Formats: sequence, C-alpha cells, structure tokens
Amino acid sequence: MPSSSPTSPFSASLATLISLINHCRSSVQNPVYTCPPLTPSPLDLLHSTGTLAKAHTTRLSVALRPPVTVDAAKKDISDLATSIVPTLVAAVSSCDPAIHGAALAAEVKSAVDALLGAIAEYVSGAEGGGDRLLNTGVVWSAADRVMGLKTLGLVGVVDCALKGYGEMVGDAWTELKEWVEEEDEDGSEEDEDEQNFWDRPTRKGKLDVVTKKSAEDALKKLKLVTILIGAVRKRRLGGEGVLKEDRIRVDAIAGVGKEISGLADELGMAFYEDEDLEDTVSTSYLGRGIVC
Repeated sequence: MPSSSPTSPFSASLATLISLINHCRSSVQNPVYTCPPLTPSPLDLLHSTGTLAKAHTTRLSVALRPPVTVDAAKKDISDLATSIVPTLVAAVSSCDPAIHGAALAAEVKSAVDALLGAIAEYVSGAEGGGDRLLNTGVVWSAADRVMGLKTLGLVGVVDCALKGYGEMVGDAWTELKEWVEEEDEDGSEEDEDEQNFWDRPTRKGKLDVVTKKSAEDALKKLKLVTILIGAVRKRRLGGEGVLKEDRIRVDAIAGVGKEISGLADELGMAFYEDEDLEDTVSTSYLGRGIVC
C-alpha cells in the first residue's frame, strides 16, 4: 500500500490513537484495580473486545486499500480509540489478583499489553506505509490470545505455565544426562574444540566416583519432579481434581512451578561450573511443595 502522507485526512486521528495506546500501555503495567469488579466479568469483556478489535482492524485494512475509503477508515480509527483501547484497560483494572488470581491477572496484563502493542504497530504501519496484511495478522494473533483467556481461566493459565516449567525441567534432565554420558565415556579432551566452539562449560577429565554419584542423584530428582508436575496437572488442574474455586492453591502451584524450573537450571550449571555438588544437590529441594 502506498504510504499515507503526513497530511492525509486521517493522519491526526492515527497520531492521537498511537498517543492514547502508549499512555494506556503504561496504565496496564500498573493497574488500579476497581472495587467492586466490572460486570460482565473481565474475561467476558476481554473476549468480546478482542473480537471487536479483530473486526475493526479487518475493516480498517479494507478501507485503507487503494483507493482509500476515508470515511470508513476514520470511523474504525475512532472506534479503536473510543471503545476498544479504553475497554481493554478497564478489563485489566477489573481483573484483581485478590479475586481472580495473581497468575491470571499477570497473564491478562501481558496479553492486553501485547494486543495494544500490535494495534499500535498496525496503526504506525498504516501511516508509514507498512505491510498492512502482515500487521493485521499480528493484531489477530494478539486478539486471539486475549479472547482465549475466557476459556482458560486461572486454572488453564496455570496449567499452561506448569506444562512449560515441566518441559524446562525435562530439558535440564536431558542435557545433564547427555553431559554425564559424554564425560564418563571419554572425558573432555577429544571434544574440547567442539565444546569450546559451543561455549559449553565442562569439567576436565572423566567423572570421578563422587561426581558421578551426585549426577545420578540429581538425575533421579529431576525425573521425579517431571513426574510430580505431570501428576499435579492431571490431579489438581485437570479432570475431577480441578481446583476451580481454590485461587490460593492454584496460584501457589504456579509459584512453586516457576521456582522449581529455575532450580533445575541451577542444578545443571553446578555440574558444568564445578561447584560444590554435594551441597547443591542436597539443598536444591527440587519438588518441595509441588504437591499442593
């Protein structure tokens, strides 16, 4: 699409919308929660607003296609500024962590901020000659994320996060297992050049008995944690064990899962960086509190 000139009929409206979005993104990161919450629920509000955001963006794309339909473009720009953007901010302010859960509130903030950013990028492209179709797709993707929160809810958001944490622990287990096997087989001399190329830390020489025993203990703990995470997802966040009404316990699961994924990385690096393995393995307390 040919770039719009700075004096196009809707140039001022686009600039105003971009300024509004920038201001609102700051508000989204530090929301003032409404009390009592808005009606309908914030997730219902986000679903309907995300749907409208997709519709307005699509119509605006059609209006901006040469020859530009100025009146139609102005209307959609106005609707984005007066309806879509303010409603997204209101939904964030209505999703109080104390009521809806800290994990869900955090995801709402992140998803709304991403949608606002996508709309700003789209608007900037409309004024500066960007790829209209590509930017429309970015808005659609961000809107789908916002709309999907209605289906996920707190339990779904935490389940998705816990799945990711479990995969991170599983990756740590795989990397440590491969490292142990390589070091135990032939030490580090033969592959030293390749290891230096990949900047992969390694101990010198074959594994001694103490180090190997510590590594095996660590691998067992990591494997146990992946099993526990799977059990929590199945028995606490899915099926008959869903904790639909227990916001505190669901939030606690999210917090422990995040902590454990970080500890798994620290445990692996302790071997690579030649730290005190006995203390690291014994104090890593992987799995502490995961079964809520």
